[in-house]
Amino acid sequence: MADQQIETTKEKNPKVRKILVRIIVLLVILLLDFWYSHVNVKQYLYERRIDTRDWSGTSINNEWEFTESFIEEDKAIDGFFIRISCGGDVANVSDAALTYTVRDENGNDLRKGFLPASEVKNAKFNKLELDKEIPDTQGKRYILVIKGRGMHARNVLSINYTQMIEGSKSKMVVDGKEIKGQAIVCRSYNHRFNLETFIVALGFIGFIAFFMKLLGKLFAR
Repeated sequence: MADQQIETTKEKNPKVRKILVRIIVLLVILLLDFWYSHVNVKQYLYERRIDTRDWSGTSINNEWEFTESFIEEDKAIDGFFIRISCGGDVANVSDAALTYTVRDENGNDLRKGFLPASEVKNAKFNKLELDKEIPDTQGKRYILVIKGRGMHARNVLSINYTQMIEGSKSKMVVDGKEIKGQAIVCRSYNHRFNLETFIVALGFIGFIAFFMKLLGKLFAR
C-alpha cells in the first residue's frame, strides 16, 4: 500500500512541475509584453494622406515665430516629433538651435526646450522632448511655439507643413500670419502603456508558440 502511494506521488510530481514551469513562463511572457507595450502613442496634427512630395517648407530664422495650435486627444504630452529639413553647414555650427515652447490656450508657458542644429536629422522626424510630462491634457487646446536661435545664412533649417486634418480646429501661424488650411508636419506623443500593442504582441507570441509546437509534432513522427 505504501509502495503504491510513493509511486503515485512520483507520477504527480513531474506533472506539478510541468504546470509550474508553464505558469512561470506565461508570467514572464506577460511581464515582458507589458514592458514592451510602453510606447510613444502619437497624435498626428496634420493630414497623413497627403503625399510627402506635396509637402511645403518654410525656413526658420531668428525673428519669425512658428506656432501650431491644436486640441490634444491623449491624457498627457511628453513631447513632439517634427519633420525638419536642413541645408548648409549645420553640422559644424555650435550656436545655432531650434527652440520650442508649449503654451496653454491662455498663452502661459508650460514647458521649454531646444534642439541644437548640429543634432538635426535632415528630412526626418526629429524628437522635441519635454523635460517633464504635461498631464491632464485630453480635450484641451495647446500651442507649440518654434523659433530659431543663432541662425545664419550658412545654416538653414526648414519646417515642413502640409494640409491640416479636416475639422481638427488646429491653426498654423508664421510671423503673426495665419496659414489657412495648413498644419506643421508634427506629431505629439505620450509615452505610456498601449493596449493595442500589448494584444498584437501577445497574439504574435501565441502564433509562434503554436507554430513551434506544430513543427515539434511533425518532426516527432
